[in-house]
Amino acid sequence: MESCTHKKIQFTIFLTLIVGIIGLFLAYPQLTFEGATKGMDAWIKIVIPALLPFFVGAEIMITMGVVDFMSVLFSPIMKPLFGCSGSSAFVWLMSMASGYPTCAHLVSSLRQQESIDRLESQKILAFASTSGPLFMLGAVGVGMLDSPGAGRIIAISHYSSAILIGFLFKFYGKNSHSKKIVSNSHIPILQKAMGNIYNARKKGNRNLGQIIRDSIRHSFETLVIVGGFLIIFSALTPFILRTFPSNHHCIKGFIAGMLEMTTGCITISQSTIPLTEKIACISFIVGWSGLSVHCQVISMIGETDISVGIYIATKLLHGILSAIIGWTISKIICIDYVETFKPLSFTDTLSWMSVTWYSLRLFSLTVAILLIIGIFIAQLYKRHGRG
Repeated sequence: MESCTHKKIQFTIFLTLIVGIIGLFLAYPQLTFEGATKGMDAWIKIVIPALLPFFVGAEIMITMGVVDFMSVLFSPIMKPLFGCSGSSAFVWLMSMASGYPTCAHLVSSLRQQESIDRLESQKILAFASTSGPLFMLGAVGVGMLDSPGAGRIIAISHYSSAILIGFLFKFYGKNSHSKKIVSNSHIPILQKAMGNIYNARKKGNRNLGQIIRDSIRHSFETLVIVGGFLIIFSALTPFILRTFPSNHHCIKGFIAGMLEMTTGCITISQSTIPLTEKIACISFIVGWSGLSVHCQVISMIGETDISVGIYIATKLLHGILSAIIGWTISKIICIDYVETFKPLSFTDTLSWMSVTWYSLRLFSLTVAILLIIGIFIAQLYKRHGRG
């Protein structure tokens, strides 16, 4: 009975929000159109070319068993550090290279294929869900703040806080009855890795053409969902910005950033607060990532048994830790900075082809780094006679 009442309350709140948003859009069509157009522009020119190579490539690698291969190679590092299999290294590096919401997309795929269990999925999503360096170093540091040094501090605080969360989550669910992995220590690590590829390929009966087709279709379906949420929240943010007086850029930016990350960062960069405080606020927003990204993530993990509440809590923690670390570093280090009120129009500075080419190169480089490190680990274990 209580469960039924709880669901009715949730449905009523959700319905009220939807009706309210629709009413707002109908009452201010011009403002809605301008915000939605910016979201659509960003989705077509930035999001699709930046994420598509990673989504398609990663889907193919998961289906072909390459991630199972890497899982064995990276387990000697990821297991003692974060309590996860080597698959987490693949997800983490892919997410670091491409940004939100790549981690959720990959974790969902791995979970649905039962390559990782629920506990490990939750851990990986906690520390591997990160923004990309192109946004923090280029868009925020150079474009919004006119300070490459500030961009570097924001990136350092963002990734270091993710590592701290990974260390903390190593102990999450330690006493639960998760799936035990049988260790075959007598088998060389490269042989075990190749065996994982063979076993993964035996599970599927699709040829290469079917795998590529399904990967492209699944990736585009995910990108459409990402675009839908991006456009909706881009249409909502102008109403937030108009709610507060024009001289309260920091308050407007913080609240807008809780909804949509990029708009919040731009608005805070226009405020008159000291640079150290700008870095702290933007670091929080990038770590938090915004409700727009959260909705994208929830739509991806919705068909799995991963807890949404724990994910939201970890992103809040990510934002708080990033703000503390960013503020501390900026107080210690003297940063190059030019006072500016010029927001970056990211879609005007990069062409569709340049973003696609950059994303393809970054994907190839990420895979190469993963393979090189993995083989180095295998050789190190072989040299020491460990298996």
